[in-house]
Amino acid sequence: MDKASCNRLWASGIRGLVFSLALSALVCVANLQAQSLVVSEIHYNPLPALVPSGGTNVVDGDEFEFIEIRNVGAIPYEMNGVSVIGGVSYTFSPQTLATGACVVVVENAALFTNRYPWVTNVAPGQYGGKLSNGGEALILEGDSGSQLFSVEYNDGGEWPRSADGKGRSLMLANLAGDPNDPASWCASAELHGSPGSTGVCQFTDVVLNEVLSHSDPPLEDAIELYNLSGGAV
Repeated sequence: MDKASCNRLWASGIRGLVFSLALSALVCVANLQAQSLVVSEIHYNPLPALVPSGGTNVVDGDEFEFIEIRNVGAIPYEMNGVSVIGGVSYTFSPQTLATGACVVVVENAALFTNRYPWVTNVAPGQYGGKLSNGGEALILEGDSGSQLFSVEYNDGGEWPRSADGKGRSLMLANLAGDPNDPASWCASAELHGSPGSTGVCQFTDVVLNEVLSHSDPPLEDAIELYNLSGGAV
């Protein structure tokens, strides 16, 4: 083989190697992206509230629903075209979610801002539909329709009870765990949850739930204990 043929073979090999490395890098990035997004907090049955202007009219708790999405991957995530589907529907416009950062999608933007005025990382607009108070599937889809994350939360069994209409949100305590395992979730320690930030889990299993004092017959003074956990205590 002459020198020119050797040079052509060498150049062809280099081009092939570069192409192979570039393709491998793209596949690697795609795999990292696919493993990046999780639903990290769900407030599916919030407490109601008085109307912001005061008075006696009560705002339905469902108006304060929110879903928090977090990037747990090693690289920033381009959110354009990512959708939340299930009982609700929302599609992200162009936005980059940094590593470790989160974004909140809400049911009612105005009322959410009224209850959580300090939260700034809220996605534009609001989602359609409502979260089921009894549990349902929530799915994150990529712009190509690929499934990025899914969870089917519930309000029974071993799922945290105080997230069901008792003022707490449902938080993904184990970000790397099985999202369909109730053991991966906990109730938020903060009343109304911790949208847009890293919250902590409620650590109390049993609370004093109700006290009846200074009763008149036939009633008797009583103290009620409530088990907030998903198991026996």
